[in-house]
Amino acid sequence: MVETWIHRFEEAEAKGVHANVAVVDQPHPGREPKITESIGKAILKFTEGKVNRQAPAIKAHVANKFGVTVTVRRIEQWLNEQGLHAYHRSKRFPLTAIQKQKRVRFARKYRNHDWSNTLFTDESQFPLTPSANNPKDDIVWARCHEDVPPAEIDQYSPSVRVWGGVSAKGKTRLMFYTGDLTAKKYVNEILKKAKPDFMTVFGARNRDWTFAHDGASAHKAKSTNEWLENNVPNHITSGPQGDWPAKSADLNATIEHVWGYMFNKLENKRPTTINGLKRRLTKLWEDLDHDGIERQAGHMQKRLKSVISSGGEWTED
Repeated sequence: MVETWIHRFEEAEAKGVHANVAVVDQPHPGREPKITESIGKAILKFTEGKVNRQAPAIKAHVANKFGVTVTVRRIEQWLNEQGLHAYHRSKRFPLTAIQKQKRVRFARKYRNHDWSNTLFTDESQFPLTPSANNPKDDIVWARCHEDVPPAEIDQYSPSVRVWGGVSAKGKTRLMFYTGDLTAKKYVNEILKKAKPDFMTVFGARNRDWTFAHDGASAHKAKSTNEWLENNVPNHITSGPQGDWPAKSADLNATIEHVWGYMFNKLENKRPTTINGLKRRLTKLWEDLDHDGIERQAGHMQKRLKSVISSGGEWTED
């Protein structure tokens, strides 16, 4: 409480008011307490770059330290005014020396690749109900995404599995599948059905576009590569002998950002049934911001340059 009184006397003196208890402690009905300079410094010290600093926790910290109550909405607004934003932590996996070397080789080989003419594809899984450790609440207030420490997220819930492809030229349909994704299922239930979409996105006469996917088991299978060789003009190989490096979701950020966006939007209005979840995901996919996807594809050269300069370390933007 001593710190609270000091704070109040300092504020009164700064305004030229005689600092006595009656004046300083006088209530102001109907008016929310101001986030003063000293309160602001305490908020930043408690919040910036720290894990799990949701606005209610910040509110409680201010109340305990200064004896004043600031609303959650005002705290979030003030943090935005200071240039801070609430970021969800991304998943990151440790990289071995060999994996870093492969990432550098990939970056050097593809740094002049036409990423605007590339289809970034991936699978994702959306749970029907959040886990006890809800990623929605796992936020870090920071000035940029690079300042946010990563997190590993475990989800155990009935879920919907999807596949999709996005590019600067457009996107495929969102496709649903059940169970583990085998090579046979990947080819027959996804790639073959998606083939007409490829022509819709890039045009029937475009023979320069590239298909990209990561090194998941179904992706690097012999039957998958054979199908791609016969049905797409170019594709980036994956697996131990392929080009795409392991543990490199950051290089597939063009679509990883899409999954993150859909997950966050889903949290704001979570369906209660699997069919409802599918309908919601389909609508979110249809309403994706194409300009955002185009910007992410345009960042690939920057990502690859960062991989080279860092010796293969993860890169985020």
